[in-house]
Amino acid sequence: MRVNNKGFTLIELLLSIGLISVIVTALFTFFISNFRNFDRNEGSITLQQNARSSIELMTEKIIESKGIFKVWDENKVDVTENYNNGEEISISAFVLDTLEYKVKTNVYDKSVFFITKAPTEDYKKIEFGWVKDNHGLGYSQTTNQANMEVAYYIENIKIKKLNSNGVTITLDFKKDKNSTKPLDTNIYFRNE
Repeated sequence: MRVNNKGFTLIELLLSIGLISVIVTALFTFFISNFRNFDRNEGSITLQQNARSSIELMTEKIIESKGIFKVWDENKVDVTENYNNGEEISISAFVLDTLEYKVKTNVYDKSVFFITKAPTEDYKKIEFGWVKDNHGLGYSQTTNQANMEVAYYIENIKIKKLNSNGVTITLDFKKDKNSTKPLDTNIYFRNE
């Protein structure tokens, strides 16, 4: 009788398929958990980078300014008086009374930071710009002049007057399921 050694028996085939499926499942689980960790860390790093860049620019511009000139809350209501009384306010925009900044024939003596959200975007961002007094200092006239994007994924900005020459700013950032701890800093005006 002749024995055929060219193939696998059914038992060998089932054992090898079972062993391969266990190995593939272990590898798949390992890679999926690494991809999730990478995505989570990437979101956290993005938020930290946005927080750092926004607080650096805000600090630079606030230090150079004479003080905060105007403040609007989240409902676009002028709450400058509340700010001057020392209340902590969740804001949508604030105007700095800056030193003169000249570009050709235009003279700017105010600058603005504000939070905006475009209808096509699912996140808010901080924008900065120089303001000309002759455009008026209403909310829409002021914020329309901001054209530099500072940071993305801002959730909230809170502002509180420290004393006559300082301010506390608290920033909250959120992207998808990631969020940062509230970042707050005390900033003092140099040119008051």
